[in-house]
Amino acid sequence: MFWIGIQGGETLARLALEVDHALETVGVTREAHAYTPHLTLARGAAGSGAPRHRSDDRQNEQFARLQQKLASLTTEFGTMSAREFFLYQSQLSPKGSRYTKIARFGLS
Repeated sequence: MFWIGIQGGETLARLALEVDHALETVGVTREAHAYTPHLTLARGAAGSGAPRHRSDDRQNEQFARLQQKLASLTTEFGTMSAREFFLYQSQLSPKGSRYTKIARFGLS
């Protein structure tokens, strides 16, 4: 997965924590790592675009080139305010990922 980090602020961090707590009540185990707000740009089957490689990861050359290109730019992606979010189910297969929208949640 190749992603860019975003600044979500305290409100987004609080929402992520509330979602974690709600999921725990129905038996979904919490993630071991802290929540990192991000936007997924690309997925690839041949390794990741992680700047720091894990022992179980291999370099994805296309992601590495994309990372080099983005590092040379001074791009402002802009800002946005979310009024709702959706819960999706992700099913991974050799033919690619399939996403099914499960629920919509309005934000006040």
